[in-house]
Amino acid sequence: MTMTVLRSGAAALLLFSGCLYVRDVNLGGLPARASQTELAEIQIYPAEPSPRSCLGASLSGADVLMIPIDGVIADEAGLFSSGGVSPGHIRRLLLVAEKNQNLKAILLHIDSPGGSAAASDHIYTMIRDFARERELPVYAHIRNIGASGGYYVAMAAQEINADPLSMVGSIGVIIRSFGVTGLMEKLGIEYRSIASGDSKDALSPFTPLTPEARKLLDEQIDRAYKRFLAVIQAGRGDRLPSAALAAVADGRVLDAETALSQKLIDSTSYLEDYIKKIERERGLVGMRVLVYLPANRAPLQPNVYNINEKDALSLPEKLMLLGQSAGYRVYYLWEAGL
Repeated sequence: MTMTVLRSGAAALLLFSGCLYVRDVNLGGLPARASQTELAEIQIYPAEPSPRSCLGASLSGADVLMIPIDGVIADEAGLFSSGGVSPGHIRRLLLVAEKNQNLKAILLHIDSPGGSAAASDHIYTMIRDFARERELPVYAHIRNIGASGGYYVAMAAQEINADPLSMVGSIGVIIRSFGVTGLMEKLGIEYRSIASGDSKDALSPFTPLTPEARKLLDEQIDRAYKRFLAVIQAGRGDRLPSAALAAVADGRVLDAETALSQKLIDSTSYLEDYIKKIERERGLVGMRVLVYLPANRAPLQPNVYNINEKDALSLPEKLMLLGQSAGYRVYYLWEAGL
């Protein structure tokens, strides 16, 4: 069976309202992964499309870039079939967004239990640096969950808002593994390992965790935890002194009202109301909010509450994430939020 895919090399010409457009089309074939598809510009606010020039440019002159931080934060794109976010995807998004000269602000849409510590830090840094280079204010809205690595990424924002019933926090670090040494003994299985050092096979499921290996891992956890606290202090030190931060940075998850009282966030309101607040306070007349999504993940009828066609993690994906041990990683992750 032969299937033909027409991409940018064979563009379709569309004539509309006297304007000539050149757009990529994908005809037939199997659906591509999100990381392999073009990013589509989608206006989610206001509901009615803003006027555009014949060349497709917006006439509003005031665009806000919404960056979805939705799902598990992974080191690489496509780790989970149902979505998630990775540094690679954020880099693609920012490379497209930097061509938009009408950007006036960034709005992070966060619904994430966190994930990889390294990926969370990378995403935070990329967004922070992009905003600094373009001199753009950054806002964050937490919808449902902004925990651990999700909260870490929110530190790129100068202000954080949350849905009234969302969950916030889980400031902490975790390294996970499992052990089967007792089961191996019952089954008469002997594990043989020739290593260059006593800690070479630390956290192997086939060997007990020695006190020496535990000490090294504790030190690693401590460094990652201090990094988390330092990033929060850099973003919210004027509102959240170190002593107050230490009191809530024990891994606990807070409801939005408590998070507000503890200064982890700045306000609670629904997303659409928060967008109107940004529009009003910054004087962005005719403002539109844009997202750049893989074309095959874009919703049919996008709005501020429906910006990405994705499903929750499947049970096998949750088990895979919770049971990962090979090449162990440091996580900023709230496991209950998966």
